Amino acid sequence: PAIEQLKQLVLDTAGARAARLKGSNDLPTPSHREAPGGHPTPGGAPSAVILERRGRLWHVLMGRRSARSRFMPGHLAFPGGAVDPVDRAAEPGADRRCVAREVREETGFAAAAGRFLPAGERVTPPMFPVRFRTGFFLADATGEPPPEPPPPPAELDDVAFVAPADVLDAWAREAVPV
Repeated sequence: PAIEQLKQLVLDTAGARAARLKGSNDLPTPSHREAPGGHPTPGGAPSAVILERRGRLWHVLMGRRSARSRFMPGHLAFPGGAVDPVDRAAEPGADRRCVAREVREETGFAAAAGRFLPAGERVTPPMFPVRFRTGFFLADATGEPPPEPPPPPAELDDVAFVAPADVLDAWAREAVPV
């Protein structure tokens, strides 16, 4: 299916840290006990790549991080965030529960945790003052009604489905920080 092809594309392009997962509920958690060179130790923060097919093209749900955000304010981002106690961090499936909750809070898009497929992970480079181990999860929203905007204060502004090529083109022209 197309979602599996997209998952494979994310895995193939996510870099050396991308994990090939076979049915696991969560992403592997690398050891970050000692951060090299005194850099901050990254914490876990799952993110969602929510896809919508429009004709022959896929679009992704992205939002501009709030100017009040402590991490990369004003940048385009996928919805997601830190695992909270309500996500039951010690139990299997915590990353999926977290991403489903964060997506609902930040975008209004409601999907069950089981709809999110693990697709790899990245770690924020050491030069940033705040670092995250970001597990990426895919969900297909094709045919779903548009999400209801969340109530203020919003963590993400201007949430919309966008064509990945358009985002990459704007980034290459330095018209938008990603």
